[in-house]
Amino acid sequence: EKKNFALMFRFEGDKKETLHVLYYCYASRPSMGSKTKSGSDINEVELNFTASPRPLDKVVRRKTTEETSDEIRQNWFKEVFEPRE
Repeated sequence: EKKNFALMFRFEGDKKETLHVLYYCYASRPSMGSKTKSGSDINEVELNFTASPRPLDKVVRRKTTEETSDEIRQNWFKEVFEPRE
């Protein structure tokens, strides 16, 4: 049985410091690369995932704007964001 998850993230270097959430994600099993360690070689992992509309309200993603409160920004990664109505 597949397990859906929310993915919350930000892009490093984004001047507006926009925070993002993708709500109804599913990831396939990752592929693992393996290389002999020599200097700065890094083992790479590829992960394919899909973000779909949530069944409840069909929302796929949300992001912060300039109007987003400091409280929401400070707590963004503590729990999945749901707007207050």
